[in-house]
Amino acid sequence: MTPMSYRTTLLAVTVAALMWGLYWVPVHWLKATGLSGTVAAFMLVLGILPVIVWRVLRGQLALSRRHVGGALAIGIAISLYGAALNFTEVTRVVLLFYLAPAWSILIECKWFGRRLDRRTGLALLLFALGLLAIVNPFGDSAGFLSGLNAGDLIALVAGVCWSAGAAIVFSSDTPNALDLGVTANAFAIVVAGAVAWIAPGTEGFANVNWPLALSIAVACGCLYVLPVTVLTFLGAARLAPATVTFLLSAEILSGIASSSIWLGEPFTLAKVLGTVLIICGVMVEIRNGQHSA
Repeated sequence: MTPMSYRTTLLAVTVAALMWGLYWVPVHWLKATGLSGTVAAFMLVLGILPVIVWRVLRGQLALSRRHVGGALAIGIAISLYGAALNFTEVTRVVLLFYLAPAWSILIECKWFGRRLDRRTGLALLLFALGLLAIVNPFGDSAGFLSGLNAGDLIALVAGVCWSAGAAIVFSSDTPNALDLGVTANAFAIVVAGAVAWIAPGTEGFANVNWPLALSIAVACGCLYVLPVTVLTFLGAARLAPATVTFLLSAEILSGIASSSIWLGEPFTLAKVLGTVLIICGVMVEIRNGQHSA
């Protein structure tokens, strides 16, 4: 297969980022068939199972133990990202998940020898202020961080897992993007299934339109989730980290715009401030990457 050109890779990663921001859409489609939210998130990744089985039967999955470990962390991130959409607003999930660059900085400083200089410290400060603006920790008499709900926590953990997985995978030799995407989503099926199993409100399936649910799951899993995952990994393997970080910020735009238009979620002043601070942190990190290159 002919490698993608630089411009094509940029376009592919931008499209992938925009599509990550729309991840809530197929989840809502599946919920409309009668499934509970966490089961809908599980079904979305379960739809990739035909491709996973095909790759395994052909014996084409070739990843090192390190890559499998990274795929596990990324798979957990994908499954938790989908689950978080059922417990809080889409805009909050997108913004809190996109704090992932902050976790990447901390991981690199702790385990990969990155130096915590002033520019890096400024990026972390902006990310932290963005987090505080979104969760509004002092706005409720119930106590510090009382504004952080279960969905927010799940989204934060998802971002940490994504950062950890990416650091593990891309700090070594570059893996095959399709193999990595298939393996990550295989782990996502297991984790999302466990979440659906233990989450409340997943007992009733009598009124589910199963033919429609299965059709949506397979179509969106194979033609949306897996390709978007693979395109993201291709970008991470072929582009500079700062470039990938910048392009993936398009996820924020599509997530906020789509949920505001179609779900009517209010884009409050706190969200505006949090968005601006996080994007400023991203820009500082990009300049930092360019400065270090």
